[in-house]
Amino acid sequence: MRRLALIGTGIVACLGLVAVATAFVWGVTPREWDGNLDFTVAQFCQAEDGRPTCALLEQEPASPGHAPLANVDKISVDAWNLPAGIHVGDLVLCHVHQQDAAIDSSDTVTRVDGCHS
Repeated sequence: MRRLALIGTGIVACLGLVAVATAFVWGVTPREWDGNLDFTVAQFCQAEDGRPTCALLEQEPASPGHAPLANVDKISVDAWNLPAGIHVGDLVLCHVHQQDAAIDSSDTVTRVDGCHS
């Protein structure tokens, strides 16, 4: 009986160790998100030679299953990422790539590019 109890305890301990190791690996593995989101051009930044250098975009509501890792309600992009002839209030579809830091997900890096109307 004692041998059976020791074997049972060993099995439970191994399962616990596997669960802890899995949780650790999941916690330190960086996560990524790629997708296209709709934005509205809210305003343009300082202009050089009559052309804006950047634009402030405001995200349109995304579907619940299509939400990025971190909030991108307002984000600034270089003006060259926008199609020619775009104006404040226009809707654009942009490619968004996000990658969060391994342990601290508050340091999510967001890249927005490839915008088109």
